[in-house]
Amino acid sequence: MPPKSNTLQEIVEVRRQITNLTKDVKTVYDLLNKHQERFDQFKDHYDVHNQEIVRMLNTIREAVEDSQSNARNDVLSSDQSLVIDSNNQQRLGIIPAPRIVQVIEGKRVLNKMTIKKEHIVSLVIQSSDENMENTTVEAYYNTVLKERSPVLETVAEKRRILLNSKNKKRKSTRNDSDVTQMDSISEQSHFIGRPTAPVSWASLSDKDRETAIAALEAAVLDETGINFGLCENSWAANHLLCEAWNNLMNGARKVYADYQEKLGAEIDGGLDGSSL
Repeated sequence: MPPKSNTLQEIVEVRRQITNLTKDVKTVYDLLNKHQERFDQFKDHYDVHNQEIVRMLNTIREAVEDSQSNARNDVLSSDQSLVIDSNNQQRLGIIPAPRIVQVIEGKRVLNKMTIKKEHIVSLVIQSSDENMENTTVEAYYNTVLKERSPVLETVAEKRRILLNSKNKKRKSTRNDSDVTQMDSISEQSHFIGRPTAPVSWASLSDKDRETAIAALEAAVLDETGINFGLCENSWAANHLLCEAWNNLMNGARKVYADYQEKLGAEIDGGLDGSSL
């Protein structure tokens, strides 16, 4: 008995759908193959670039390691040179100025420190005897400070700078009698020429500073037997004189201002008297 027509049609429709599905599967398979090829190409490209990146990173790492190694060698070389320089100074009997080691751009350099009392005590006063008793150290240090005054007064007198010393007696150049420096304008003006304005230690001439330093070093050596002249560039004497001079000038500025005011008053008084 032949199949019914509707059954035949259903079979035809199923075959058609199977054929279409087969085509779709083939299309999908072809697309997958194409994507796989592209993926393989991308992977090959990635592998090549990844190897290049790794090679560059290794090159950079090696360069950094070489740089760090060179820096360490420079530091060691710098340390050795600093030790050599210090030893050379000590062999020559020179007392180096206080310095601090700092690392700048991978290299160790010596920079000067702010000089303090302990530097002068430990490096200069105790240089001949590290076991010196504290009382002796203080006595020597105070002697050094005391020796500054006449040295600085000599510089001030040469520069015609008035000092704040109301109780200090000076010899008058006219009658050889003791007079108080601040008693009057005329007695303040015992210099040859009018007094000058106070200046800082740095503003003094090189000759004035060198003369004062040499005088202090000689006085200290004579009084204590300690040779401040062994200091590199006279750093100890220069510091002590600079410190004391600038303090002295702080008072001298007030004295000079008073002098200017009194001088102006005397001039005004003279003009008033002559007009009468």
